[in-house]
Amino acid sequence: MRPSTIAKTLAVLALLVAGAVVGPPWSTRVTIIRAQTLPVNVRLSWDANPPADNVTSYSAQMDAEPAVTVTPPALETILAVKSFGSHTFRVSAVNVWGTSAPATLTVVIAPPGPPANPRATRAP
Repeated sequence: MRPSTIAKTLAVLALLVAGAVVGPPWSTRVTIIRAQTLPVNVRLSWDANPPADNVTSYSAQMDAEPAVTVTPPALETILAVKSFGSHTFRVSAVNVWGTSAPATLTVVIAPPGPPANPRATRAP
């Protein structure tokens, strides 16, 4: 199995607020999600491997949490992020010969940004 064929693109879609994705699809990518409350439900999705890879399942994991098994044709799972900061998401393809190297994505959960253009005026 070719590890690079797990996914040409990893996408994380926040169910609340999504941020920008930075970096080419074959590298570790960074997504910033602004959240007002925790936990934040994050949808981790990926592209299917080629049929020749005979994928029987995908293994999705966030940080050191237990991995979630996803059975094709499903190509996504929802994971709850319980803290602000940087989190690493990994997806590996599994078939009868073993497990591929993971495709990775870094997700930064950040509190809301500061308000724009604060000003003060004399009150009556």
